[in-house]
Amino acid sequence: MQDTGERAMSIVRFCSEPRTREEIQKFLGIKNRDYFRKEILNPLIEIGILEPTVPDKPTSRLQKYVAKRAVRD
Repeated sequence: MQDTGERAMSIVRFCSEPRTREEIQKFLGIKNRDYFRKEILNPLIEIGILEPTVPDKPTSRLQKYVAKRAVRD
């Protein structure tokens, strides 16, 4: 299993362009949507690593997520 920090960094790199929840889940190989939202997506939004592209409508079908910070390799 991937280390939490390592996983966060790979998500940040992947989300350098806006991505849907489904795209991020597929990238990580996680099938359970509730687990993904509660354990991965929401914490990354709360600490300011990811931001929704439609912040005033969190359940929008057009919602995507983008990294707030650039990652240095």
